Amino acid sequence: MIRAPILASITFIATSDLAAVTNTMKRSYIIAVVLVITFVLVGYFVSNSFKDTSPATTGTDEKAGQSLDAIIPLGAAAIPGGDKVTIGTNQGTVSVNNFYKIAKGWNGSESTALVIAMTSKYQILYDVSVSAFGIYIVGDLSGPSRSDAEKRFLEITGVSKTDACKLDVTVNIPYGRNLIVGGPYPLSFCSANPQ
Repeated sequence: MIRAPILASITFIATSDLAAVTNTMKRSYIIAVVLVITFVLVGYFVSNSFKDTSPATTGTDEKAGQSLDAIIPLGAAAIPGGDKVTIGTNQGTVSVNNFYKIAKGWNGSESTALVIAMTSKYQILYDVSVSAFGIYIVGDLSGPSRSDAEKRFLEITGVSKTDACKLDVTVNIPYGRNLIVGGPYPLSFCSANPQ
């Protein structure tokens, strides 16, 4: 009979040890799950903190596939109101479509050049500090890139060829492309064109 109380106390000790072990395992499991979730969340936030997700500073032009990561957003305050903008020239003023509304942004953080259009064949910029347009061609000046860019320039500004020739517009080929000595050039349909 002595054996029954001993057996009962051993069973009680084993049961209480089992409960303690089970509680310890539950705590360990909960701690492990919390740690995994914490590491996943920290990893997510750290990896996203190195990404610049502003729309105009990353990505590519839909039509061109050309990188836009140097473009700084224009900001609503910098966009003039109305459908037309008047640009002063040495031949008088010319009223053009408000190209600020379609501009991609500033060409760099310290730039005064506004990126108006950008494709794989050309870029059209407007330097607000000197009221001048620049068309930058990828390829040869006599190729289709120049005529495409000039046609797009006329569409964007909404001016006639005569008024376009009054504006300060130069056509250029950037260094490292097909540099033609003697540039920049005027629009191909303007009388000062050397070609």
